[in-house]
Amino acid sequence: MSTSKNNNNFQENLDKIPSLNLEIVEIKSDILELFNQIESLQNSTNNIEELEDLYNQIQWKQIILDNTIAELIDFINIDTIEEEKYLEEIYDLTSQLTKYILEQRIKRRTSEPTNNPNPNPKTNK
Repeated sequence: MSTSKNNNNFQENLDKIPSLNLEIVEIKSDILELFNQIESLQNSTNNIEELEDLYNQIQWKQIILDNTIAELIDFINIDTIEEEKYLEEIYDLTSQLTKYILEQRIKRRTSEPTNNPNPNPKTNK
C-alpha cells in the first residue's frame, strides 16, 4: 500500500512539472515585457509613478517566479549537482533583474535636473 501511495505521489509530481515549467516561462516573459515597457517609458516621458508601478510589478513577478521555481524543485528528483547548477542559473537571473532595477532607479534619480525638475526645491533660509 505504501509503495502504491509513493508511486501515485511521484506521478502527481511528474504531472505538475510541465505546468510549472510553462508557468516559469510565462513569468519570465511577463518580466521581460515589463522591462520593455519601462524602456519605452524612459525614452518617452519621465512619469515616475508609472515607472515605479512597473518596477513594483517586476518585483512581484520575481517573488512569484522564485516561489514557482522552489515548487518545481520540490517536484524534481534530481541529484545535488544538477540542482545546485539549476539554482545558480535561477539566482543569477534574479540577481541580474535586481541589478537592472537598481541601475535604472539610480539613473533616474541622478538624471539632470532639467529633465527631472523637483517641484518642491529646498531653499536655504
